[in-house]
Amino acid sequence: MKIKFEKKKNPVFTPSKEHSKKKRLIFLVEVVAVVTIALGTAIFFLMPKDFSTQKLLSTFRNIISLKKTENSLEEKTFENLLKEAVDGKILHVTSINNSNQGFYTVESTEGLKVIFDENKKLDGQVRTLQTLLSKAKIDRKKVIFVDFRFDKLVIRYSK
Repeated sequence: MKIKFEKKKNPVFTPSKEHSKKKRLIFLVEVVAVVTIALGTAIFFLMPKDFSTQKLLSTFRNIISLKKTENSLEEKTFENLLKEAVDGKILHVTSINNSNQGFYTVESTEGLKVIFDENKKLDGQVRTLQTLLSKAKIDRKKVIFVDFRFDKLVIRYSK
């Protein structure tokens, strides 16, 4: 006589599937509808009076095709680049003078005169000037003249 022992399986609670494909699709459609309505409302209330769809589409076409606009085609001169890089950021420029020999002299309200070489990279010269002025401030020295035309930097301090 054999006795069989069977283990009873405990009933396991299984929740219904909340994230079925159908419910996810409905949720996605609801989100898209809400976003579309919100954007439409914002555009309607914020749209300027002189709005031109043609102008907007041509701007998008230019951006997508990566064409340069007329403003970006203008080549910036060394003097403009110099003014953008230095004025208000490192020095308060009072004048920028161009010489025929390939260098620019910048004078500032701080009493500093800096000569930049047009044939060298401007960003390197600007970074060097920034570092130089920071170090001079730490050392409590006043720089009155900096010359970038030569291989080695020429610096003059006030006495």
